Amino acid sequence: MIHRLQIALVAILALATASPAGAQYYDAFGNMKTVGAAAQRTTVEGSAAQTAGGTSAAVAVGSYREFLLLLNVTAVSGTGSPTLTCFVDTSSDGGTTWFQIASGAAITATGTQIIQLGAGTAATPAVLFGDTVRLRWTITGTTPSFTFSAIGIGK
Repeated sequence: MIHRLQIALVAILALATASPAGAQYYDAFGNMKTVGAAAQRTTVEGSAAQTAGGTSAAVAVGSYREFLLLLNVTAVSGTGSPTLTCFVDTSSDGGTTWFQIASGAAITATGTQIIQLGAGTAATPAVLFGDTVRLRWTITGTTPSFTFSAIGIGK
């Protein structure tokens, strides 16, 4: 009996393969699983000066468990306290109807900000997301202008 168990374990280990997509193995029910998948980067919003609110194109995230949205603000101008606030929306119908699931703090100066979706920590609860997300932003102030970009990293 132990000999068969050892052979089965060796066979299971032989099925596990390492690849850039992660290690694949079969669980006890015969389902293929992937762990340690490599992160995938995508440009959510290219660097450009924005003077009003807007939205990025939809981003497919259905294969990810975690998604980081990295905002990089490189220039700010305007009077009347220019403010940029970014939100992450998800869609239940492929991009027709959108629901806000996360937001960042108001930005008033150059710098970076991270919005985390997916796995949480003790200090930051998990933010669940669907198969499609987008970045949405509002800009307030008198003649405001923010130059920023957003990169998404999913795994």
